[in-house]
Amino acid sequence: MKQILSLLILSIFISFSCKKEPSKESQTNNNMCYITNWEESNVSINYAYDANDRIITENITKGSGAYVLPAKRTFNYKSDRITVNELPSNTTYDLLLSSNRVVEFSFPSAWNDYSKVEYSSDGYVTKISNYYKTDNKLYHTKEFKYQNGNLISVIATGGIGTPNQYTETYSLEYYQDRKAIEGVDFALNKFIMPDWYLSDYFTPFQLPVSFFGGGSGNLLKAVRFPHGGEYFSFTYDFDKNDKVTKITYIDKRNAVKIVNLSFNCK
Repeated sequence: MKQILSLLILSIFISFSCKKEPSKESQTNNNMCYITNWEESNVSINYAYDANDRIITENITKGSGAYVLPAKRTFNYKSDRITVNELPSNTTYDLLLSSNRVVEFSFPSAWNDYSKVEYSSDGYVTKISNYYKTDNKLYHTKEFKYQNGNLISVIATGGIGTPNQYTETYSLEYYQDRKAIEGVDFALNKFIMPDWYLSDYFTPFQLPVSFFGGGSGNLLKAVRFPHGGEYFSFTYDFDKNDKVTKITYIDKRNAVKIVNLSFNCK
């Protein structure tokens, strides 16, 4: 399976704990910390931030197995959109904003579709609907269910309007005694992406997740798929300050993947 479109917003993919405004990828402890490097076996990502603590650059060094990733991403912020530029292809695309949340987006890999995002009154993503650009026809939805501040299930409905319409439910589990890494919501990032169901990877910054409302409050433990008993499982190593320094996860092919994280703390 291919790697998630460039890690953007692990959004940009940037996420957050419940109901917080966009900020640096940081971890809850006595200091404000933000991720400076994400290191896997065949991918290394270095992050840079602006004076408002928003990610502005991802420099990506990749091996042969990460061919879908760009070498660099830049993010330009305006009141109504985030414009992402990928190099060396010089591909540009927008994440449209309303009240500082992403409400519509489309990625280069999904050339014929776009997505609209709905939120609950308390700031969590509740639904993402995918439409064809050619005729604005709805063909796929994902509904997000939360409990105790964590995303616990995603209900995906595909083939809408056809005889082959289907519904699948993905369930998620958490370590209740461990707080999430602020700025890194693996689950939200994965299920936001249009090709989330194709990937064996949980790389983080493909989108600035913090612009997608509230994130789960606890560390992700497992994601269970609707067919064949497939699941991802996660374990973590911590430093003396309880900051996550290493993530080990087993994908649905039972392959073990290790991620090392570096932080800069104030």
